[in-house]
Amino acid sequence: MKNSQHYISEAEYIPDLRLDMAFIVRDDFYYGDENDFTQEEWIAKREPLLKPGIPLFGKDYLLSSEVLGKEEQLQAYYESVVAVANKYEKKLLAGNSYFWIRPIVYSSDGGTINFPWYDTLTDALPFLNALQSKEEGCVFSDMDQGWHLDVFLDKENICFVFGSLDDPEPYWVVSTNRPVMAKSVEDIKQRVKQQIAVLSRSFGYDFWTERESLDFTEMDNNVLS
Repeated sequence: MKNSQHYISEAEYIPDLRLDMAFIVRDDFYYGDENDFTQEEWIAKREPLLKPGIPLFGKDYLLSSEVLGKEEQLQAYYESVVAVANKYEKKLLAGNSYFWIRPIVYSSDGGTINFPWYDTLTDALPFLNALQSKEEGCVFSDMDQGWHLDVFLDKENICFVFGSLDDPEPYWVVSTNRPVMAKSVEDIKQRVKQQIAVLSRSFGYDFWTERESLDFTEMDNNVLS
């Protein structure tokens, strides 16, 4: 494997490379059988969800920075998820796809690392914490669902190497200012934890921090009023 200085020296430097956490927003709720269904049922057995009136990044990423000050719109979206789940007596578990939250690294020209293999805050924390490392060299490496990501640090730069396990050449090799991005990580973690805390108090349960196999079908409908 090529060393950190090779990647950092060859990376495209993007001064305004952004980092955030995103709540994954669905258009509708599938209420059919999850194990035995036809393609027609998969398409037909859906009920629309109340979408937040906040611009999305791409198709379904709602950035935590965009939610700031508008948390009630995100809460209303999750209330619609719970209402439809209760209507069809569907189980809602922590880490369920309707409550996924993921990091995202993105640039103004459309380049992204959208972490499709992470679903909860706990999944994302090792990556976020690595960006605050005091070390140099490769501080983070992960692969899942056919993707791989490595993060390299030197004194001034954070470098992301993102690609497919099927391709020896990475798709995206980019770097940015290390002190600036490292500082933003703490702001992002605190913001998201606060947003999750507000949502968790509202619903009486934390769906976002970590995955659990808890049967939460019986939710008090008073939280929806």
